[in-house]
Amino acid sequence: MKTYRYPGVKPFSAAEKDVFFGRDSDIENLCDLILLEELIVLFGKSGHGKSSLLQAGVIPELERLYIRRSGKGFFPIYMKWGNFVENQSISPVEVIFQKLTDAIPINKQASFLDQFFKLDSAPLWYHFKIRQNIATNKIVLIFDQFETFFSFPQRIQEEFKIQLSELLYTEIPQNLRDRFDDLQVEERAFLSEKLEIKVLVTIRSDRISLLDQLKDYLPGILAKRYELKELSKEQARLAVVSPAQTELKNRVFASPRFNYHPDAVEKILQLLTQKEKSRQAGIEAFQLQIICQYIEEKIIRGEILPREEHNLLTVLVDDLPDTSNVYEEYYQRQLNRLPEILRLAAQVAIEDGLILEDAEKNEARRLSMDSDLLVQQFSNQKVNKELLQLLEDTFLLRRDTNNLGGYNYEISHDNLIFPILKAKRLRKNIEEKADAERRAIKAEQQILEETARREEAEKLQLEAEHQRSVAEHRRRRAVILALLAVILMLFSFLMGIVAWRQRQIAAKERDKAEDALSQVKEADWKDLNNMRVNADASLTSSTPDYLVALSALEQALRIAVKYPDDPRFKTALPVIYKKIELCKARIK
Repeated sequence: MKTYRYPGVKPFSAAEKDVFFGRDSDIENLCDLILLEELIVLFGKSGHGKSSLLQAGVIPELERLYIRRSGKGFFPIYMKWGNFVENQSISPVEVIFQKLTDAIPINKQASFLDQFFKLDSAPLWYHFKIRQNIATNKIVLIFDQFETFFSFPQRIQEEFKIQLSELLYTEIPQNLRDRFDDLQVEERAFLSEKLEIKVLVTIRSDRISLLDQLKDYLPGILAKRYELKELSKEQARLAVVSPAQTELKNRVFASPRFNYHPDAVEKILQLLTQKEKSRQAGIEAFQLQIICQYIEEKIIRGEILPREEHNLLTVLVDDLPDTSNVYEEYYQRQLNRLPEILRLAAQVAIEDGLILEDAEKNEARRLSMDSDLLVQQFSNQKVNKELLQLLEDTFLLRRDTNNLGGYNYEISHDNLIFPILKAKRLRKNIEEKADAERRAIKAEQQILEETARREEAEKLQLEAEHQRSVAEHRRRRAVILALLAVILMLFSFLMGIVAWRQRQIAAKERDKAEDALSQVKEADWKDLNNMRVNADASLTSSTPDYLVALSALEQALRIAVKYPDDPRFKTALPVIYKKIELCKARIK
């Protein structure tokens, strides 16, 4: 499988230790501190590469020392847990137990301890002790991204503190001391063998004060600290140049071996050391990786070609990206690597599902969410596991196994949070504008429907007028027949009855027509008022829409002029004219 020389925003893994450069002194100093101290805190700002230092630097070095000393060094066990999610996260104590179970088998010599502990409630001390042997009597527990521990409920935090304190500071629990004389000689000897446990925790600089909450059980938690600072220029130079030139027999890289022109290296270092207010400072590993991976991808795509004046494929200054908005560009660039049909779903999953935002405090943090829950929550937006895998492949997301037998997904780095929120706000603005346009179209459709209803009413009015005309014609005919009835009394009498009945029918038809006309007028009056209300709403909103208001007012005007003799319509006309003039003036 081909791998990148520069992993980008995801931390270096142990498999990438051979392309992890620039942190030799930090690896050496931190390993020395682990050998000397019992409890160490590694802290630094987000983006400085704490997880990379552990996984590609410190842990491989501890493993090398462990093997070189024939098992007498410290055996590292690495673990981390995401932010707490109700009914999903397992406790830190359970994480330790699982990692320990996977790493070290049980020592049969310790089976006598089973009589003193119940397996379902045994403390961590028991689980470590029953795995103790000559090769595993020295263990260093490494807790990465420890700030997430404080998202767990208080009772879970208390359990962890108590268990870890007993593991570090208790050589033999009291219940075993009380029965020490009852044990066999070899059992007492096994108990007396010292189990050395050391702890290394990593935490962001802005969260280090949270460790004060552990002082009640771990009083020395802040006594020995190691700060991982930004890369110096020389460290950064190694991190830029060396991976590009690395060749390994057991590794196939996605890009061929290449070189950086010295001017290009200097330009990268110069760009990455420019801070606010022109303050020169160190270099964040996170930014450096984004730039270097961008360059490597250009090489993979064939956009950087060998030059005749250089023996190796060489990166020049012109090949470098614009770093003014490196995080925003990185996020958009990785999204653009997806098929266009998937980009909106990807944004929804990342921006709406994996960030918890506190608008009042202007804070936000990553969420770690089970893949099944994430897919279920955004199934309507076509989020699926294939999309999550694509986002992992683009290094926007990373995943870890969870206690449900599946995976938890989270954003690959804290420094992407606010660029993602910026993209989210832009997306929401576009969606709101589209919603407004849809509402305008809907309003226009309603106007068309109202117009159709009025035309239908006018048709009914014409039919009523026709009926009145017919009735009048019948009345005149009845008069003629009445005159003729004078001549022929009987016939006249009979025809008079007919005429009287016709008049009754005509009167009823006239009443119906007048009622229909009155209903039409009332419907027009209601429509006129609705148009005026819609226009006023558009004029008084936070973002007045004078075009929509003008359209509604012109519709109201066309209704009002139909009834010049009606006092209500006559009174409304001046107001409508005035508002129409106002809208036209604003539109100009």
